[in-house]
Amino acid sequence: MSEHAIEDLVENSIRLLLASDSARDAKLRLTHDLYRVQALFDTSDTTGRLRAELAAIGYDPDAPASDCGVLSIVAEIMALADAADDRQRVRDWLAVLAAAIDEAMLDDTLPQDFATFRQQPEAIAIREIAGRHQARGWRGLDASIRLPSWSSIAQDYDRFAVHGMDRRSMVRFLLDHRVDAARIAADFDKDRQRVARTADTPLECLPEIVARYGAFRCVADATDGDKRIFAFAVGDPSTDRDAARVHLVIEHNRDLNVLYPLFGVRSGLIERWQGHTPGFDDATMHFSESMIGFVPSALLEADKQLGGTGWRWRLDQSGSLLEKRVAAIVGYWRHAAALERFYAKPLSERIDEEGFETMARTCIERANAYGFFINEVDMLFACACRSWDRGVKPTAEIVAIRDWLTHVQPDKRADRVACLARLEDGPAFPAHLGRWPLRR
Repeated sequence: MSEHAIEDLVENSIRLLLASDSARDAKLRLTHDLYRVQALFDTSDTTGRLRAELAAIGYDPDAPASDCGVLSIVAEIMALADAADDRQRVRDWLAVLAAAIDEAMLDDTLPQDFATFRQQPEAIAIREIAGRHQARGWRGLDASIRLPSWSSIAQDYDRFAVHGMDRRSMVRFLLDHRVDAARIAADFDKDRQRVARTADTPLECLPEIVARYGAFRCVADATDGDKRIFAFAVGDPSTDRDAARVHLVIEHNRDLNVLYPLFGVRSGLIERWQGHTPGFDDATMHFSESMIGFVPSALLEADKQLGGTGWRWRLDQSGSLLEKRVAAIVGYWRHAAALERFYAKPLSERIDEEGFETMARTCIERANAYGFFINEVDMLFACACRSWDRGVKPTAEIVAIRDWLTHVQPDKRADRVACLARLEDGPAFPAHLGRWPLRR
């Protein structure tokens, strides 16, 4: 769908430009550049809206645009809007530029690092113009183009993720007018120094440390917000592609300064139904259970390094201390024997023998003990896929899933509606299993 708000912004900005005292050549150049910016978005050719006005200055749509970067183009049109006290155009161009940087649309036309960006005259001018107008308040202006506050957009970033650090600070430089530019630069330098200090921490050696304590093979290393998550396959790989694969999962939370271990299972059968094979940067599991949930409580109570949120270890602590924590964690693994026995039974056999009714009746008990299915909808999908494996269309399961989803809040359905549509023609399973019951 065409982004009409962008088309309208460019049209109104060109009207502002044509009405200005700018020289004819400057009007022609900036008009071409504004249409070039418009073309970055999902928009149509809208030059016909201004055909007569453009013809009057000799505009040729086939003439080449300038080599100005987007930052320069936005700075120039914002300066014109500022001179005309056109607060709407100032606000909207700020919103467009901030969103484009946030979504990494302009990597080819922007400095790659924040230190260079913040010294660009155009970036400084945009911040100053926006700051003056934002101080007067944006309320009452047309909101067809969303201008987020810095506090709201900052929540989308991992502050210490190297790949987004420069872009995050660029957006903050444009939107955060509560602090001065020097403070933003100082915060950026401080964050970068912290990342540099922790880039070569003992945590990088965790796969080698864990492997020293048994048949643990690192198959995933992922980052999720404040967590670094490692998944270790346990034992030799199975020759059965549908078999369950058992994992020791260790999460490190850098904000809480703890290691948190889990028993995790990936089902080859479910992966086949999903049409998905996880990569090394994907540590998700189909089923999981906290180590705290299956280790005898008396042992955990005696472990002085276990706090309420996990085993204590900070990124700036030593590798020898990390090895101690790993030794304690792996020492508890023998208590996972009951979970390993449960998942040793093929999921296909369990579904065939029990059917939906038995699985649903025991789901709370099994979820608590083994981290198994917790909601009826995912169990129905599993039974339906198994029916397709036997060559029978799962009509009853499809009807039951549709009824369930009709009574579930839309934001709780995830991808299950789209998955249900695919289930009409063959096996299809949700991308992520629910960790909580779905309430009707």
